[in-house]
Amino acid sequence: MTTKTLSQLATTVAAAALLLANAATATGATVPTMLFQGGTKAEQAQVIKALAASTFDWRLLPQTVTVHIANYGSSYATAGDVYLDAQLLDSGTFAWGVVLHEFGHQVDFLVLPQTGRDQLDQLLGGVAWNGGQTTAHDQIGAERFASVFAWTYWQNAENAISPKQASEAAAATPAAFQAALATALGVTTTTAPVRALKVATALTVSHTGLGLTITKAAAKTTTTNAPALAAPAAKAPVA
Repeated sequence: MTTKTLSQLATTVAAAALLLANAATATGATVPTMLFQGGTKAEQAQVIKALAASTFDWRLLPQTVTVHIANYGSSYATAGDVYLDAQLLDSGTFAWGVVLHEFGHQVDFLVLPQTGRDQLDQLLGGVAWNGGQTTAHDQIGAERFASVFAWTYWQNAENAISPKQASEAAAATPAAFQAALATALGVTTTTAPVRALKVATALTVSHTGLGLTITKAAAKTTTTNAPALAAPAAKAPVA
């Protein structure tokens, strides 16, 4: 296979991944702009569903986030990249809280100014925003931020990162957190608008010779982003 052919195939795969990631956006749903690296269609779909279930306005993220899916054994994030364990995504909605936690880190890395971190650190009561080698995970401000973020914007009984199951998520009430985050970001609200949308119910991505085919998705009208029930370029990986 020639270098040109490989380049063309890589471009096709990247375009297909972006098409899948932006399926909800194209029909009106609020999800981040993403590029998938790895993972099955079912695993990628779990990421999209988790983000679409959140009430956060993902339009606030300023850039494409690359989502890496493989058997990592755990999930973590760096600025502009999210690494999700494939086996976790295979568990379905149980994984959604973790997906939102890692994308909460993207809000920290890519949008939150240092003054905002200082303000939120006081609210969340962590030992330090980034912590240290001896700092307990649930005492790190950035981890408290991501966990409270995950719960605040998806207050659902199926959320594994809830105040009852993850002490980090109880660091602040959703109302206080939303208000503080909006102030830190200089916006009136961080919640996506509620509206009736035509959301794609199926999307097949493929291409001749790669087993990749692109077909038009069926759609139905549904309401998404309903109200909840109640950065630096250089960053070390965080869980």
